Amino acid sequence: MKNQTGFTLIEMLAVVLIIGILVAVALPQYKRSVVRAEAMEALSNVKTLQDSALRAKAASPNRTAPTTLNQLDIDFFDATSKDSPNFSFGRYDYSMGTDKIVVKKTTGSNTYSFQAYYPSLNGIGGQITCSADADTVWLCESMCLETASGGCTMKNGEYVIN
Repeated sequence: MKNQTGFTLIEMLAVVLIIGILVAVALPQYKRSVVRAEAMEALSNVKTLQDSALRAKAASPNRTAPTTLNQLDIDFFDATSKDSPNFSFGRYDYSMGTDKIVVKKTTGSNTYSFQAYYPSLNGIGGQITCSADADTVWLCESMCLETASGGCTMKNGEYVIN
């Protein structure tokens, strides 16, 4: 008789089953990590816009908030409609108003938005809030818990994250 080497069919099926289980566990975590990384990009962009808008508002003689990207001291080089209150950059849609800047991600299965409010004369405001659909509300909750001391606070149904 010859001495045969190699794997049996049962051993191969066991290995494939183990790999399938590992993928089934890892894939949802990977998808959450991708969504979280995208959200951090949006949060960074809206914070940059808010800071620049506050500088422009302070430099304005009548203290009016800028409403277009052209009025700021920063440049999102690939942004569309730099002379309009509404523009797109990357995978997000932005809207600049007189009281806040909004960034929204509405494509794909995860939709969320960040709102960066301008401070008012009485010192209220300046926060960045997060709102999301039911499938992505975990994103706002996790960001709120990481950045706010003492847990989440709500403002008009949005999570205050700073």
